[in-house]
Amino acid sequence: MEVLTYVRQGAIAYENSLGDSGTMYAGDFQAMTAGRGIQHSESNPSTGSFSRVYRIGIRPEQMGLKPRQTQERLSIARRRGGLHAVASCGGTAAPLHIERDSAVYSAVLEPGQHIAYSLAARRCAWLHVVDGEVLLDGLSMTAGDGGGIHSRASVSFTAAGKAEVLLIELASDFADSAG
Repeated sequence: MEVLTYVRQGAIAYENSLGDSGTMYAGDFQAMTAGRGIQHSESNPSTGSFSRVYRIGIRPEQMGLKPRQTQERLSIARRRGGLHAVASCGGTAAPLHIERDSAVYSAVLEPGQHIAYSLAARRCAWLHVVDGEVLLDGLSMTAGDGGGIHSRASVSFTAAGKAEVLLIELASDFADSAG
């Protein structure tokens, strides 16, 4: 399993059986390939504040990958104004690498800002609202909401106020049956 972690608020301390340890803070993204037998633990290092963490599990295309971990801080300023690549399997200038034909993007948007993202044939997407509100095809989505997009040429959404989203693009497992 590959795991992409995003710390939105607070911090997370981690350690694993490979000897990696550290603390991730707000704005940090981490990609981890967890091979068989790896042990990983995380905890909130603060007793006085909470953490808000998003985790995306991605099944790699091949099994038996060597465990690895990479981390990158992507400030809000760096992700403001449009979709910015966070992780991909090549082809995209993303700071983190994942072993799946997919890409993960992050955006911090101002009120009224519109994003249109083209999907190639046999591709689908998942839009997750991290903060604020966006309108996806007229449907209001607020923090914590997510929606799948498939059998379409693009994903199009507008920030109803200040908003933050994650967009995950991947090969469609159901492209043949969807026509």
